[in-house]
Amino acid sequence: MVHQIVSQFYEIPVAVVTLIILAAILLWGVVGGIFFDRSWWRVTNIFLLVLSVLLIVLITSVLRNNEKSGIYLIPFSILEQARIYPDVYNQMVLNVLLFLPLGLSLPFCFSNRNKHPVLVTIIFAFGLSIIVEVLQYIFKCGYSELDDIMLNTVGAACGTIAYFLTRFVINMRQKGRNKVG
Repeated sequence: MVHQIVSQFYEIPVAVVTLIILAAILLWGVVGGIFFDRSWWRVTNIFLLVLSVLLIVLITSVLRNNEKSGIYLIPFSILEQARIYPDVYNQMVLNVLLFLPLGLSLPFCFSNRNKHPVLVTIIFAFGLSIIVEVLQYIFKCGYSELDDIMLNTVGAACGTIAYFLTRFVINMRQKGRNKVG
């Protein structure tokens, strides 16, 4: 049953998924800019981080019911597949979407302790994606592809845009306070 639900996500049009990604980045960035200093905001991001890592592992490894497996280490080979089978674009965008919550949450979890939360997020996403692809190869629950690693990392990087947007909102709010006071 869970496999059926996950497989339905592949039927969502690329434009809709792209709008979801953009809306999530905008919403998270603005809300973060307003509530950045609140303790519940950090707790919310820690919860989202843990939930997103669990979902990534579950969706890509544990819940997969795939009789096909293999390994593809040729970069950008998915683009060639997409030319032949246009529905592969959905798979590409969903690989980005899968790691978006990680990119949204992780920079906020460590922004007070780390001078480079975005870099840490991208490195963490890259490492987690490698682990997922290795698990898929070991347990033969899907194809292990270099392109998936790149797309997952791009998804996390897209999520980090919300962190920059938050910083922008915070700076604008501080400038507004300085002009009033």
